[in-house]
Amino acid sequence: VPPIQASCLAQFGETKSDQLTLNDIAEGMACDLDLCRRALAFWLQKKVIKEVKSEDGSVISYRPLEKLTGEEDDDHNMTISLADDNEDLESALRSQRATESKKVESYIMGVVVNFKTVTLQHIKNMLKLLTSDEAIRLTDRQIMDTLERMAKSGKIECRDGRYRSIKKRR
Repeated sequence: VPPIQASCLAQFGETKSDQLTLNDIAEGMACDLDLCRRALAFWLQKKVIKEVKSEDGSVISYRPLEKLTGEEDDDHNMTISLADDNEDLESALRSQRATESKKVESYIMGVVVNFKTVTLQHIKNMLKLLTSDEAIRLTDRQIMDTLERMAKSGKIECRDGRYRSIKKRR
């Protein structure tokens, strides 16, 4: 199974609660709701996870099945449908990464513009302060890759280990 689907299932082992909402699962996976739904659909189809519905039929949470006996109910009226193939899941994952990358670039641009020229260490320290969201925590390598990508695209430049924004000519 792809890591995103494994992460989805792991959320049920990391909590004392026997039921989790879609938001709980997505938060634990550090992903958006759409990607979470896609990963969850896999386990729903495999009957490893079951939807818990309210009296009106709306889904309120999800829970793992205690034992797989082969006699689970054949409730094919799942509210989440399984993507046709893993390409949809991978596409959603790429889309989320691109969104996160743009967000990180905007943080970096804010630091570079506000401080005129900054060192890599200063950028890393500011990112730690600005990104309280654990989902956006980056490794040093990821920060370096982002800075390189921004330099190649002409947004910033690096001279003598100091980064600065490139002013656009009008």
